[in-house]
Amino acid sequence: MNIKVHSTPTASSDNLQQQLRYKQFLLLGEKYPGMRLVPTQEIDAVLHTQMNNTHSQTLFNTFIQHIPEFGMGGAEEYLEWQLIFAQTKALFEQTFGKGSMGDSPPACCEILIRSL
Repeated sequence: MNIKVHSTPTASSDNLQQQLRYKQFLLLGEKYPGMRLVPTQEIDAVLHTQMNNTHSQTLFNTFIQHIPEFGMGGAEEYLEWQLIFAQTKALFEQTFGKGSMGDSPPACCEILIRSL
């Protein structure tokens, strides 16, 4: 006799880690309002699910603006995108610890977060 046991679905540790990094990214934006930030692809994917594919959202008295395709407008913009991502990662690790941003590559976008 072969018995199958079905377990209740739970959030995977990867999903929880993605959610944590997304929340940390938002906290970073609140700590440095108006600063240009470039998220990882992982953080950007969570952001897209939260924003319902719009380019801006208000969340907890914070305005979040998503600027797509940043870094794709030629060599100068590409270098600027790389620099802003490096600054974002440095601030992220300074605030939340070494390696806390994970190893996902940068997303081709820019995020502006400011208080209302």
